[in-house]
Order: sequence, then structure tokens, then C-alpha cells
Amino acid sequence: MWSRSGGRCKVTGGRSRNTLDARFLGFQRGSRGLRRQKSAGFRWASPCLLVVLFACASYAGPVLNDPETWDSGTGSWTNTTGDATLSNPGGNLQISFDAQIGVPAAEWDTISSTSNSVTGNYQLIDDLQLRFQFTAADILPFSAAVYFHSTNSGTVWEYSFLSTVTVVGSPQWQTIPFAYSTAWNGYGGSVEFMADLAGVDWIGINIGRAMNIMQQDYHIDDWQYVVPEPGAVYVLLAAFLSLGLVFRLRVARRPV
Repeated sequence: MWSRSGGRCKVTGGRSRNTLDARFLGFQRGSRGLRRQKSAGFRWASPCLLVVLFACASYAGPVLNDPETWDSGTGSWTNTTGDATLSNPGGNLQISFDAQIGVPAAEWDTISSTSNSVTGNYQLIDDLQLRFQFTAADILPFSAAVYFHSTNSGTVWEYSFLSTVTVVGSPQWQTIPFAYSTAWNGYGGSVEFMADLAGVDWIGINIGRAMNIMQQDYHIDDWQYVVPEPGAVYVLLAAFLSLGLVFRLRVARRPV
């Protein structure tokens, strides 16, 4: 230890200044080793972070900007329940109600898909919308709605788009927002709706035939999920990845 005697500093307790200098130099060497360990840690952490991010992206729900055009066949779509037949007459899905005899009778039909490209956690995509083309080939339907089922509560939610089906014989674009409003009907309110978006296991369309005995065909095409503009989460993710890359380059260039 150090003490003052007669205005001078001297070493006591059997420890020399050389010993202290050696310990200080050892601390410096240890610090360099610590920096090397931290640098190595960042080098390992970056790939792991990317793996986690890609894993999260793979569970982000429906695939964005990938229209289903049904060039042939009906794909993963099936006629779940109802009174119509599902087919592909050439480049789209067709729901057909047979002609009736006598007094018109009410009929409904639901088609749906459980494909991974249209199911999953819808909550993870901000401002998610569904877009598709709908054609009433012969007559306007009695009802037209998008359905989805959630494993969280077992509820089927319904969004009617009948008000935007206004012409016969020509396709019309339909836009369905996955944000709660009074247009969505199901069991519960906004809290239940948002919770159910996290577990969508099938989605589909329900059509009610017009009260007319004629044969009725309805067509669906260009089924796709879109985001009107980049959500805040993607902007923040891009900024985070850019910051991580810059930090890694600075660490790599730092002299050891």
C-alpha cells in the first residue's frame, strides 16, 4: 500500500510498483480479450437475429401480394357447405346454383380454404386487407360475405360486401379490411375480434342465391392480401437492421 513519510511517497506492505504495473498491464490485456469476446458475440448474434426474424416472418399469416388466379383447378378451395357446386370454368372459381322449378327456394353456399398462404396470425400484419374480383354472371345475389374462423374462440366472423356488388356480368374489385368495425359480425366486439385474428384457420366466401328460379353463377378471381402502405412495424424493422449492420462494421474495423 502507499503511504506518505516526510513528504515522500513510498511502497509498504511488501508490494513493489513493478507488481502494480504488471497488474495494470494484465488488466489492459484482459480488456482487449473482453473486447474480442464481445466482438465474437456480436458476430454470432447477428445470424441468430436474422434466423429469428425470418422465423417470425414465416408465421406472419397470409402471403402478401401473391394473387391466386386459379389458372387451373380449384387449388386448396373446397365447397364446405351449401347447395351449389364449385368448379373452375377457366381461370377463376365458379359457384353455381342449379335452376329451380316452381317457387324459388332460398339456398346458400360456402367455399373456403385452409391453405397456409391464407391462414395464420393476421394480427402480425398492420393494415392488412383482402382484395378479390367478384362477378355476378346472371343476377345479383341475395347475400355475399367473407367468412373466417378462429381457433382462439371457435367464432366465425362475417363481413358482407353485398353493397359493393352492383352490376351483372362484369367483375368488380372487393376490398375487405381486417380492422374491427360494425361491418364485422361475430361473437363479441373489438377485443374479441382482434384476439381471433391471431388464429385464423380457414377463410372463405358465403353466397346466398337470388330469389329466382334461374341458374345462377358467381365468379371469384385474383384473391390476394395487401397492405396499402408500409406499416410502422416494417419501417422500424428496416431501421433496426440498418443500425445493427453499421454497428457490426464499426466493431469489425476497431483496432485490437
